[in-house]
Order: sequence, then C-alpha cells, then structure tokens
Amino acid sequence: MEQILSFFNNASALHIYCMIVLLLMAGSVGFPFPEDLIFLTTGYVAYKGFIDPSIGLLVGFIAVLLGDSFIYFLGKHLGPKIFSIPFLNRVITKELEQKAEKLLLKHGSKFVFISKFIVGLRYSVFFTSGLVSIGYSRFILFDALASCISVPTLIFIAYTNGKNIDNVISSVKHVEYALVAIFVLIAGLLLAKKYFKKTASI
Repeated sequence: MEQILSFFNNASALHIYCMIVLLLMAGSVGFPFPEDLIFLTTGYVAYKGFIDPSIGLLVGFIAVLLGDSFIYFLGKHLGPKIFSIPFLNRVITKELEQKAEKLLLKHGSKFVFISKFIVGLRYSVFFTSGLVSIGYSRFILFDALASCISVPTLIFIAYTNGKNIDNVISSVKHVEYALVAIFVLIAGLLLAKKYFKKTASI
C-alpha cells in the first residue's frame, strides 16, 4: 500500500483521481498494482480527506471496467499471440488460459462474475472471454455486476476503518485466500464427482 500511496503524496484531488485510473489500467497489463489494493487505498485517502469518496468510487468503477475491457479485447484481437509477448505472457500464462477456457465453456459468461473475486484468475478469464468470443455485452454486464459489489465494498471498508487500515488489508487478503481455497475445493469435488460417475458407468 505504501508503494501506491507514494503516488498520491502532495497531489491534488484531480491528480489522485487520474492516478487511480492510471494505476488500474497499469495493473490490468501486469504492473504490480492489484486492483483490490488500489480500491483500499482509494478508501483510505478518502478517509484522510484528500478526495471525495463518491467521486473516487465512480472514477474507480469506470476505470476498472476500462481495464477489464482492454484485457477482453486483447484476447479478441491478439489471441494466442499474447504468449509470445514479453511481460504480458507473465500476466496471462498458457496454463491459466486453458483453465479459464474450460471454466468459461462449462459455465458460460456468468463465470466472468465469479472470476472477479478470484485473485490470480480474473485476468485470464477476461482475456479468454475475448478469445472464445463471449459477446462483449454479456462480458461487460457480468463484469459490471461484480464490480458493483467489489469496488464499493473495498472503498467503504477502508473509508470507515481508516484508523485500522493495516488490519483491513490483512483481513481482505485472508478473505481472498479463503475464496481461492473454496474455489479449488469445489473444482476438486466436481472433478472427483465426474471421475467416479465415469468409473461407475464403465
């Protein structure tokens, strides 16, 4: 968080709003600025009185949709070529792309909504959504619905608990890890069920 806050030092409210947009866009292409941490920082600087929380929320919401849309159109227009592009191929690996494709083909565009809450998988899902030609209108609908939950929640938590921001960040990370663990567990159970069902039919 200190790294992101350093961008906001001695900056005007307008500059902070611009930096929120730039950091979210940079994070979407692999720079070390996780969107969850950016929204927590947004809430924190609003708590400090540097920006208006409502404007920060609106700016962050629009910016994250732009960043996610950029990843979608990379998938649509670049496709597998991305795996030969330095830097980008560290954000979206072939293994994650293959996993995302299976999940999207199985669950459809609604998995875009779910992936928004799974750290480490969301960008691969957004990229693959463009690659497998999920319609952009459906992609942005589910992405926006998920962002309507994640963006206000993260900003509100940091804004109302600014005095304990370190504990807030730690708690959010634990929740994210728990969600990943739950996702892995569910995926494992579904695979096991499919395996035993196939074995029983032989």
